[in-house]
Amino acid sequence: MKKSLLTLMLSALMLGAFAQGKMNELFKNNVKLIFMGYDLSQARFIGTDGFTDPAAIKDKFVAAWNNTFVAEYEKFSLQKAFKLTNDKYETNVDVVQDINGKLNIHERVMNGSYSIGEDDVKKAVSHYNSKEKDAVGLVYVVESFNKTLEKAVIWVTFVDLSNNKVLYTEKVEEKAGGFGLKNYWIAPATKLKKDIEGKYYKTWKNKFK
Repeated sequence: MKKSLLTLMLSALMLGAFAQGKMNELFKNNVKLIFMGYDLSQARFIGTDGFTDPAAIKDKFVAAWNNTFVAEYEKFSLQKAFKLTNDKYETNVDVVQDINGKLNIHERVMNGSYSIGEDDVKKAVSHYNSKEKDAVGLVYVVESFNKTLEKAVIWVTFVDLSNNKVLYTEKVEEKAGGFGLKNYWIAPATKLKKDIEGKYYKTWKNKFK
């Protein structure tokens, strides 16, 4: 028992040191960052009055939200926020689009409260199948789109795409708003980009020195 516990502790320390090093290299512009968009695999859509047509969400909006990150690349690009050169940044939502497209949205529309934890985030990213392994993925793992509270709850998550391990994740909340279902839930990503540029980047960089 003691030996097993010691092994687990050593493994955790090694993983933490690896994550620290990988994130440090990212902030030094030595590792490519791929922005992967909204991962909805753990998400719930809260407020039945705001999500009256689950079929339309599945058939249209699930793809449309992430397609917007590609179509409006400059608006959502995090390249400048992370001070990365052109060869060290990319937006590619293919991995999460494939996952999101298989979800049963009808089962995910609800009223009341809902939350996930870090283990759920780790579960979400463990299924990724990125063609580019020598990179860090940055994905917005959505906990909820909450129409009742008019906000999105998102786990901003850095993933080592070589092994699908979470390097770092942080839970944030952003205000939703705008005309139409697509714009309403894209708004949190717009605000989140500004927050990354304004405060999170500096905090994260200092954390992983």
